[in-house]
Amino acid sequence: MLIINASPSSSTAILSPQACAVQLASKLNFWYSADNLVVIDGLIAGATDLTGNDRNGVQNTNSLRLTYFASDSLFGGKPSFGSLNSAGNRRLICNASLPYRHQIFSTYYANGTESLFPSFNCISSGTAPGGTPRIRSNSNAATLNTNQAFTSSLSQGGRAQSNTILPMPASVYTATSASAVSTTLAIGSNQAVLDQTWLGAFRHFVGANQLLTPQEIALIEGVIAWNDGTQNTLISTHPYFSTPPT
Repeated sequence: MLIINASPSSSTAILSPQACAVQLASKLNFWYSADNLVVIDGLIAGATDLTGNDRNGVQNTNSLRLTYFASDSLFGGKPSFGSLNSAGNRRLICNASLPYRHQIFSTYYANGTESLFPSFNCISSGTAPGGTPRIRSNSNAATLNTNQAFTSSLSQGGRAQSNTILPMPASVYTATSASAVSTTLAIGSNQAVLDQTWLGAFRHFVGANQLLTPQEIALIEGVIAWNDGTQNTLISTHPYFSTPPT
């Protein structure tokens, strides 16, 4: 068993994910990072909650575990976790029923340049029939599915919310629900339906339990982008496009 537990460098003034997570802990359910995982035989058995709320991610079933990528080229050689194919329903679980208003995460789809989803793929899902509330693509389209969705649009790098989300390069994405929805959240697949696993990988995944201010969302996006090395994918008007959060 390998426990990945990267500590922020004291030589940098950039706000670390853990410091940001603790700062916003009362508004967050959890903050998972590919730098703080429990890895067994190359698979993800758990994730440390950086907020200190002790809502650690778990997956006790070996066949349902996502893969650990020690050096992900789309994230500049940094570690990530995810899947290379959509078969099965491998996932990481926040094993508590909690309210969600935002999901903020860094990911990519396939090689980051695809213009169509060949099938249904889930970024996250709940426990209601069909895996709802879910963030799921449409099949043979570049859009998100609207049926029983947590949301049917995403913001990429601080841009306006859009239902059309492809192509999806490695970047930070924000999903916002019109109202808080409570569920036991699965990251990386549809926990109720087979073969809808997300084809790609994650660096960070944050769940917020209440409506965040625009400044708080921008702060989380900025922290993630600078930690991932994808700050150049932020919109040029983003407050952290050229200057990292400190």
